[in-house]
Amino acid sequence: MQNPCKNGGECENTRDGYFYRCEVGFAAKTCETKLPISSTILSKDESYVSHLFHFLGPAVGNGSPWKLCYRASLHGWDAFTFHSLCDGKKNTVTVIESNHYVFGGYTDVPWGSTTNHGGYRYTDKAFIYSLRNEEGIRPIKGMVKDPPQAIYVNPSYGPTFGGGHDIYIADNANGNGNSYTRIGISYDAPTGVKEQITIVRFTPDEVEVFYLL
Repeated sequence: MQNPCKNGGECENTRDGYFYRCEVGFAAKTCETKLPISSTILSKDESYVSHLFHFLGPAVGNGSPWKLCYRASLHGWDAFTFHSLCDGKKNTVTVIESNHYVFGGYTDVPWGSTTNHGGYRYTDKAFIYSLRNEEGIRPIKGMVKDPPQAIYVNPSYGPTFGGGHDIYIADNANGNGNSYTRIGISYDAPTGVKEQITIVRFTPDEVEVFYLL
């Protein structure tokens, strides 16, 4: 049977239903849709992209092109590598996948690692989001409510949002369970989130960071 997928994707009918694997940057059942962001995570479901860009719209507008600066599976899981590739870039969006759950955050102020002990950076435009979550609720967005502690920068930390580390990615995160979420401290806890302050530890399967061109 001829492969119906386009743009280098693989499609086939299986016993459990239709199976497709698209190249990075394409989505939909026959991989015909070119995405405005070349994410291995978001390429798995076209709805992820539409929801995320709906969240990003008030901050950066629609149709803005995004470029990869860091992908853990490609560049390595060391926090230093993340900083060496992404520090100084304004308008970044972090996309995290863990156990099929997809979430992350946006900040208009750049990441950095100028001090050994780290520090907080101010912005009132940052937000965190969830596109697929354990509680099974719709895609959600939580705006920063403590702007002086919107993001935390430290050379030993991956992307970290909030004074209470509402989202924290640990150094070499794929080899430990030190990363966690603790929603509702520096960011609004979206309606429907039951456990707002409880620490939920996880080991990410992938972390990507993109910046606005």
